[in-house]
Amino acid sequence: MSKTESKTNNQIILHGNFAHTGFGFSCMRKASELNLTGHLIYISSSDIDIYVSGSQKNIDTFFKWTKTMKETTSGKINTTNISINQLNDFKIINTL
Repeated sequence: MSKTESKTNNQIILHGNFAHTGFGFSCMRKASELNLTGHLIYISSSDIDIYVSGSQKNIDTFFKWTKTMKETTSGKINTTNISINQLNDFKIINTL
C-alpha cells in the first residue's frame, strides 16, 4: 500500500459450507498476499465474519476472491468502524 493510500476497515459476511475445508487458512494466505490485516470468525459451519483492514482495492480483490471459492455460496461486504488497524497480520479467531 502506498503512503498516499489510506487504510479502510471492512466487514465481509460469507455464507456457505466451511466445515473442515481449510477455508480459513486459505483466507490467511490470500490476506497476506494482499497485505491485509484482520481476523476471521466462524459463526457456524455455514457463516463466517471477516474483519479486514488495508487498501480498499486489495480488500475488494480479497472479497471477490472469497466469492470464487467453492465453499462460498454468497457474501456481502460492508464498511465498518470497528478498529482493526492495530493488527499486524491476519488471524483465525476460532475453529469449527
